Amino acid sequence: MSLLRVEDLNVHFHTPTGMAYAVDGISFQINKGKTHALVGESGCGKSVTSLAIMGLLSPAHTKISGKIFLNDKNLLSLQKYEVRSLRGSEVSMIFQEPMTALNPVMKVGDQILEAIAVHPQRSLNMDSGITTEHKKNRVLELLRLTGLNESVFHKYPHELSGGMRQRIMIASALSCKPSLLIADEPTTALDVTTQKQILGLMRDLQLKTQTSILMITHNLGVVAETCHTMSIMYAGKIVESGSVKDVFEVPCHPYTKGLFDALPGIGNHRGKLKAIQGTVPPATEYRKLNDCRFYDRCEFKDERCDTQSNRPGHYSFCGRSSNNRNS
Repeated sequence: MSLLRVEDLNVHFHTPTGMAYAVDGISFQINKGKTHALVGESGCGKSVTSLAIMGLLSPAHTKISGKIFLNDKNLLSLQKYEVRSLRGSEVSMIFQEPMTALNPVMKVGDQILEAIAVHPQRSLNMDSGITTEHKKNRVLELLRLTGLNESVFHKYPHELSGGMRQRIMIASALSCKPSLLIADEPTTALDVTTQKQILGLMRDLQLKTQTSILMITHNLGVVAETCHTMSIMYAGKIVESGSVKDVFEVPCHPYTKGLFDALPGIGNHRGKLKAIQGTVPPATEYRKLNDCRFYDRCEFKDERCDTQSNRPGHYSFCGRSSNNRNS
């Protein structure tokens, strides 16, 4: 059963050079207790999608349409106060860089307390009689849950390592027991060892809490290790989606295939890495392109490029998908 269902989501920004089509008609869903990855290079619309789900985009400069269902509630039809009431309790987010997301002049324990104070009943499973001691004990429980010593409660962000700051972000995001956790590049700028620890922590917490996760990343290794399903984004569109196993074993869209071909191999191979030729056009130019946004960079383009290919559980915006599998 799907917890999050995104249908024909459009996020367009007003800019001095025209409308920027950052997210242009994408659809995907996440089942309860599962992890779905949004994959693509920087600027393809991944983070904008997450901000739209969180309701953090300014309506003054943004045109948003489509539907975002969370537990069968369409978030885009709710009032601002209703969206605020869901933030933290139903959906929470781990932002890309914890050093800028955390308040530098506030102890991290107090920052988690601040999150709990917004939804104390949900966080503590108590309807009344909630005290400061109850809230502090909940913070200490979260610190232990994320593998941190209780003494960290009194530390400032600059006194912690990158991995510890990321664990604080996870503790804060999980403090009110959300149904959906959005993780925006949660391992960026972390060394490989710390990255593995953070991913392992998220996987363990998901098993314990049955939280659904939307993983925003450009790292295919992270996807392979942590995710169940995935969608590949390019220039504001989803060009391929399916189970991680299917997409990794049989990449159908030429862009997906290009991403996998560009990965460095293991062994003594010393040749040049294969690159996708050309560059991504600016978002203001997306609607001027062929229906396939990847057309101008595609080595397989021909007269069939206005069609799509679908297999059970595996979608690709490419009519040549069956040929690409053997290319």
